Amino acid sequence: MRFLVLLLLPLSVFGQNNDTTIYDFPDVEARFPGGAAKMQHFITENIVYPDSLVEMDEISKIYFTFIVEKDGSLSNIDVLKPVNPIYHEHYMELMLQMPAWIPAQLNGRNVRSRCRLPIIICLR
Repeated sequence: MRFLVLLLLPLSVFGQNNDTTIYDFPDVEARFPGGAAKMQHFITENIVYPDSLVEMDEISKIYFTFIVEKDGSLSNIDVLKPVNPIYHEHYMELMLQMPAWIPAQLNGRNVRSRCRLPIIICLR
């Protein structure tokens, strides 16, 4: 019987490491390193608007959804609420440049989690 228990333990641990579940409400939410202020600074410093956008003189919001992986990388980045398609391209590039996030946690271990991020576009 002792042999059987030892054999099942590694299988149980292996199963937890390969958890591909995407959590919407983990114990600890995923977050940008340094918090919201650092993320705002990153966005402000790294977004490049083409002249055609600057001339539009408008305010809008673009909503992204994405998965923060267990290692903090971002995947499955998508636009939730479409606005001007020109924005999508430039903000998608920005999302792909983001540094790794601090992953979400559930029961003390890193898990995949879904995040939603509204970005205000103010070209005035």
